[in-house]
Amino acid sequence: MKKLLMLFIFAQMFLLSVIFHQSLYDIIELNNVGDSKLEGYALQDYSGDDLNTLYDEIMEVCSSLNCNLQLIKTPVTQDQTFLYEIFHSDIEQLNKVPSIRSDRTFHYYLLTKEEFIDNNGVFYTDLAEAQVEEIADNLGLKISSYHQHVNYSQIIWQNSLNLGLLVLLTVVVFFIFTFTRIKVNAVKKMLGFSNIKMIYETLRNILFMELAIALIIIVIHHIYFAFFSESGIVNRYFLYLIIFMISVIIVNLLLFLLTQLHVRFIDIQLMIKNKVFSNRLNYILYFTKIILIMAITVSISYCVDAYQSYNASQQALEKHTQLSGYFTSNGFNSNQYDQIMNDVDLVEEYSGRILDMYEYFDAKDQMYINDAAVLDFLSANYLKIQGLEKEDIYNSQTDNYIVANQRYIKDFLPIKNIEGNVLNNLQSDRPLIIVPEKYQSEEQNIRDIYQEKIADYYNYHTFYGVRDSKEITIDEIDILYSANNQEFDIMGQFNLDNEEELKLIDPIIIVDQGKFSGLYYLDLLNASNMYFKLEERETFHNVLVNHQLDSLINVATLLTPLNDQIHFVQFILYNTFLFSILFLATLIFVIVISNYVDIVSNRRKYTMQYIYGFSMWKVFKGQTVVYSILLFGNLFSLLISFNPFIYTTLLIIDFIVLIIIYQYEIKKDLHQVVKGG
Repeated sequence: MKKLLMLFIFAQMFLLSVIFHQSLYDIIELNNVGDSKLEGYALQDYSGDDLNTLYDEIMEVCSSLNCNLQLIKTPVTQDQTFLYEIFHSDIEQLNKVPSIRSDRTFHYYLLTKEEFIDNNGVFYTDLAEAQVEEIADNLGLKISSYHQHVNYSQIIWQNSLNLGLLVLLTVVVFFIFTFTRIKVNAVKKMLGFSNIKMIYETLRNILFMELAIALIIIVIHHIYFAFFSESGIVNRYFLYLIIFMISVIIVNLLLFLLTQLHVRFIDIQLMIKNKVFSNRLNYILYFTKIILIMAITVSISYCVDAYQSYNASQQALEKHTQLSGYFTSNGFNSNQYDQIMNDVDLVEEYSGRILDMYEYFDAKDQMYINDAAVLDFLSANYLKIQGLEKEDIYNSQTDNYIVANQRYIKDFLPIKNIEGNVLNNLQSDRPLIIVPEKYQSEEQNIRDIYQEKIADYYNYHTFYGVRDSKEITIDEIDILYSANNQEFDIMGQFNLDNEEELKLIDPIIIVDQGKFSGLYYLDLLNASNMYFKLEERETFHNVLVNHQLDSLINVATLLTPLNDQIHFVQFILYNTFLFSILFLATLIFVIVISNYVDIVSNRRKYTMQYIYGFSMWKVFKGQTVVYSILLFGNLFSLLISFNPFIYTTLLIIDFIVLIIIYQYEIKKDLHQVVKGG
């Protein structure tokens, strides 16, 4: 039994070390980028001159106090790798810890005034908060504390079910181990051992066992980093791993201590009579076993769901492989974006750069615009909150619309006119919309609605605080009518939330003519609704460099959201699979012990029934009735993720193990049982 306990503890601690490697240290790494001893501060409502004077003031103070200053520019994406640029005033003394992630890189540089000025106002220093406030007051600036840490509790939340189940299994295994040693403890008690001394010796043995296992696991991690990881040995990783392993050992010792309370209640008379297992113990184990079967069914069901989601994502990836040739932005670099949004002049400048890039790709017939905000209105959550049906959105003149350029309409929206011919000529000197024929009788209302919407796109920069001397108004628009009842798929839209795939049905289409505000196109690019058909990623990157947009835009393809979904599901699947393997192995162990206790504690009854020729049905009639009742547990599948096949299979395995142990313990040793053995 001690070997089985050692095997379980090894599996438990190794699994937790994998979670540490995959999740916990990931957060530790992000929360301790650069010099973790420094406190963060954010400058509010600043200009470049403010950053200049602030840098001079801080460096003057630090020259006498020997303090440090740091910037972190995060993250710049290069070929799906997140590059963190860390600028420090004392780069020689800084501990340059590498990242253990293949998709994350830390670069360390000496901080200069130019880098500080080219910043979003966030900096880190070991100056006292009172000193920072004094500097801010002297310069007439507003500086506040800045904290952007990832919460460690999210690891517990993501694995709450499995971690809770692991704690329960650990207690059960420790409980079973304790009862297998009840005779040993009874003998010690007869020899005069005190309860405290027996508990102390047991805990000491468990402690040595866990320390040895922890050492083995740390060696395994060391071998992995030495021979298989690009980062090599990272001292900080192993420091936190040791702390984590010690924490696990302490928790295990506390859980084991809970199972030692029985030492006070050992009945020596019963031990002399060889009555180790009782019906009371049998009932406790049986009830615990059923709870574990149900809980593990839920855990494995989540694993199955993750596997199905992974397969669905892979199928979607195969279906949309062609999207890998369409390049766009996977959001903006937050550092650069914040810096732009805090400066109206920069906002206007980047608006012009986006328009220049628009014209460049449009001239090459490589640019597509597709802004389908109607998809948000069609989402299940929105419909539920608003108390609407999909038909309400599809029939809405104000909500069921999209913005698309002519190239997108030509290649992906083969719209037919009233006569049934595909609309090819979409040229117009005035703003143009395409409207389903069913709205023809309400033309004036449609004009009023969409003249206002189009004007908003022309004046989109006003939402960013940029004011022109004259606001553009739209007095006339051209309308083309299309046939009713036309359905279209959306380019680059994926079913990532297991909802029904959404389609466009009779949308009103605002035809983009390249005349809207540059900031509207900036937001489209940020949302991956503006994309470019290119042969290589490097081509897009070079254009971004030429238009001075490379520091803002994270290069991606239309497949990036799907790839991100696959990576996330892979992570969930990997964790739940490891938990499921450990849970199943432990459950089989609990099933065997539980059924063994059942047979042994009722050995005389089963023996007499066998001697009198009872059939298997009569012998296990009570258990069969209980199993039949337990099958109603499959009704949980109506409420939660609960796989009936897995649950039923585990019950069948439990019953088969009971029969096998019965055959072995009763039939094999029948003569000993009759003699009272």
